[in-house]
Amino acid sequence: MLSKLLKFSRSSSKIREFSKVASNSKENTENCVKRSATGLLLGVYSKNDGRHDTAFLTKTATKYNKRTCGKLWDLLRIAGPCPKLGETRIFYELEPQFTAVGVVGLGDKCSGYDSTENLDLNKENIRIAAGAGVKALEPLNLHRLHVEGTNLDS
Repeated sequence: MLSKLLKFSRSSSKIREFSKVASNSKENTENCVKRSATGLLLGVYSKNDGRHDTAFLTKTATKYNKRTCGKLWDLLRIAGPCPKLGETRIFYELEPQFTAVGVVGLGDKCSGYDSTENLDLNKENIRIAAGAGVKALEPLNLHRLHVEGTNLDS
């Protein structure tokens, strides 16, 4: 019994030593330049069937995918089914400018117009997706979040 107590006291002193080293390293990292966390929210159109062969990125997402040498699309395919309307996939550190990149499902690009509700469904899908994407990225406490603008008139 006494030998078990001695082993415990030795290990607890090692823990104390480790915590001293950890606190010293924490002080050293505070002197480093802190990079502010920045996020980006992009969109992907899909027919809500989860298949990647029927999905395509928005213009801005396509440009960003080229900037990352195709990493965005590759990771989107690896992450599982293509996001449906309002679903978000978050990727971290794809490139140095953005800490987190969210890709949100925009639904079908040709959703049409609902005459009963007097509502453009394309614009409604974008509102739903933007809200869902921002909500998904909110817990990351990003200093800045850039949301892709979509020009529906072109």
